[in-house]
Amino acid sequence: MFHAPAAFGAETPARIAEVLTAKTLRMEDGTVVRLAAIQAPNRARNEKEKDDPLGQEAFATLKSLAEGKDATLKAIGKPDRHGRTVAQVFVDGESLQEFMLEAGMAWVYTFTDTRKLAKSFLAAEAKAEAAKRGVWALSEYAVLDAAEAEGHDGEFRLVRGVPKAIAIKKGKRSYINFGEDWKTDFTLVIEPANLRKFKEDWLQSLVGKQIRVRGWLFTSGGAAIELTHPEQIEVEK
Repeated sequence: MFHAPAAFGAETPARIAEVLTAKTLRMEDGTVVRLAAIQAPNRARNEKEKDDPLGQEAFATLKSLAEGKDATLKAIGKPDRHGRTVAQVFVDGESLQEFMLEAGMAWVYTFTDTRKLAKSFLAAEAKAEAAKRGVWALSEYAVLDAAEAEGHDGEFRLVRGVPKAIAIKKGKRSYINFGEDWKTDFTLVIEPANLRKFKEDWLQSLVGKQIRVRGWLFTSGGAAIELTHPEQIEVEK
């Protein structure tokens, strides 16, 4: 049974009763909290599943940081589709998310309503990447070249490439194409409802630049990732 979520933006004291996964917590009052703006390797929930690489380690890291500790929750946006409160979580004044990111036990994974966390969280993630800690040391999680993205359906991945063309279509799907054959090459997809979050001149400026994008891979002709907000894209120097 889910309890009422904390008010948006409010700082709410709580005690962490249990770490459920490497990104979810249960409070003493029963509230289930999803750590805002991160994605972490999963550990198996039953004998039929397999642990993701570092799944057990990510879970153990959060457990050692959080379980049984007093915390401050700062709710962000609406509860997720599972009814969980989405929040920044602080223990002893320190962000659990940023600790997980700096340890290489998570990636930045923002939604439209958590995009404001992207800047500070990406800075924390960059420290782990530079030091090749955790997920950044494993070939299973290596940043994919756009030409290698096919065959990774259903995976949360970072993909690198150079856009060849931008097709902006008001009222229809828009596309960022990374190859000559838009039907089979890697593509970024923007649904009409999300297009307003992007500046058209900024999108067009990406052509010819090396960028890195993050999200869930699916097949739409070729491999694709849906863009819902600009913070999913990093322009690499």
